[in-house]
Amino acid sequence: MSTSKHIITTLPQHPDRRVLIALFENVENAAEIKQRVLQPASDADALNYAFISATTVYSIEHLLAAVYRAFVDGFDGQARTKSVHSDIIFSLSPNNNIMDGLRRFGIADDSRTLLVVRVLTPEDDAAVIEAELTAVVHGNETEVSDAALSRACVPDVLRKNYKLPATFDLADRRVTNTALVGALSLRGL
Repeated sequence: MSTSKHIITTLPQHPDRRVLIALFENVENAAEIKQRVLQPASDADALNYAFISATTVYSIEHLLAAVYRAFVDGFDGQARTKSVHSDIIFSLSPNNNIMDGLRRFGIADDSRTLLVVRVLTPEDDAAVIEAELTAVVHGNETEVSDAALSRACVPDVLRKNYKLPATFDLADRRVTNTALVGALSLRGL
């Protein structure tokens, strides 16, 4: 995995928590990955990542808002799932139904483009995580950028998931990011 294609970032409010984000296209083994994700966390073969269908994510800002929401919910004792990684997927959802959120935004058997998120612990070696990802995901890693996410995002899926009217202009990136981030931030209020 080339270090120039994925990103490792932190959020200003959580500088001690590094987040690795990778984007894969032409994924050939999504069903296999999904089976491994569904295994109990104590299973040695389980995967400790958020595997997200890239068709459902509009921008890096949109994704990082979900990461932030998962962090805040976890620190406030309001985590809704068993891991920060599944909370990240659920945090993309504008509604409170956990299973629906995981189904709509998480990996599907037929996913061809995946965003992979890993919250790194201080003990994690990024090079080891990168090697593991390369071994797990059979696809082409591509640069994580708003342009790449824009190509992967499916407008009809975005409209359906966020109940956006057909007249909503997805080309206006500022307004669309505000609407999406607002929807996931206000969930449950």
